[in-house]
Amino acid sequence: MTTVDELKTLANADPIPSPYRVSVLYGDHGKRKTTTACSMVNNRGLLLSSDESWKVLLNDKHKELFGKVKITILEGLSQLQYIDMDGYDTIIWDTVSQSVDIFLDLLYDKGKWSGSQRDHIISSHPDLKDVKALGAIDYRVTRDTMRPYLNRLFQETNAHIIFTSQLTEPMPGLSKDQRFRPSIPAATFKIIGTRADIIAHLKPGSGGKFTAEVTENSLTVLGKSRIQEIKGNMDLDKFVATYKEIVFP
Repeated sequence: MTTVDELKTLANADPIPSPYRVSVLYGDHGKRKTTTACSMVNNRGLLLSSDESWKVLLNDKHKELFGKVKITILEGLSQLQYIDMDGYDTIIWDTVSQSVDIFLDLLYDKGKWSGSQRDHIISSHPDLKDVKALGAIDYRVTRDTMRPYLNRLFQETNAHIIFTSQLTEPMPGLSKDQRFRPSIPAATFKIIGTRADIIAHLKPGSGGKFTAEVTENSLTVLGKSRIQEIKGNMDLDKFVATYKEIVFP
C-alpha cells in the first residue's frame, strides 16, 4: 500500500522526458510522406500501411529504405491489438487519415443510431434516397475508438512514432480553421497533436525539391516543432538529416 509520504514524493517528482519522439507528416497525394517517414528510420522500422503508398518503396532508388522497414498491411483498427511492435526504433502509421476514413465508412455502412443522430438529405432523386450525413456522434465514437490504440503506441512501445496523413485544404468562408492541416477530424487529431513533437507540412519547393514546413503561429499552415534545430520551412533532406542527428545521436 502506498503511503502518504510516497504519494507526496510522486506528486512533486521532477518530470522525466520520454526518449521517444512523435511526428506528424502531412501533405497532398504524392508529396513524399511515405519515403520521408521511412528515411527517418534509423536501423529498423515498422510500417503500418493502411493504403497502397508503401509500393513506392519498390522503386530501385528506394531499395535501401525498403530494406529498413517491415511492412504490415493495416486493414482495421482491431488488428493493432495483435501486431508485435517490439524491436523497432521507429513505428510508422501510413496513413492514419486513411484508417480514420475506413472507420467512418464502417460506421456509416454498418452503424445505426437510435433517434435523429444523422441528418437526412432532402431530395427526390433516386440516387439520394435514404442518404444520411454523418453526425457529431460518429466523430465522437471515432475519437473514443481510436484513443486506446493511439495510447498503446504512445505508452507501450519503445520506439519513435511517425504518423502520415493526407491534407485538408480549407474551404474559404466555410472552414473554421483556414490553415492547411492533416485530414483527420479535430477531436481525433487532438490526441495526436498534443503528443506530437513535430507537425510538418510536406510540399514542393523550388528547383524540384521538397520542403517540410513546421512554422508555428502560421495563418496558412498547421505546424509545430519542439526541436529547436527544426524550424520554419526546411529543405526536406535537411529536415530528415537534422531529425536523425537529434533523435539518433
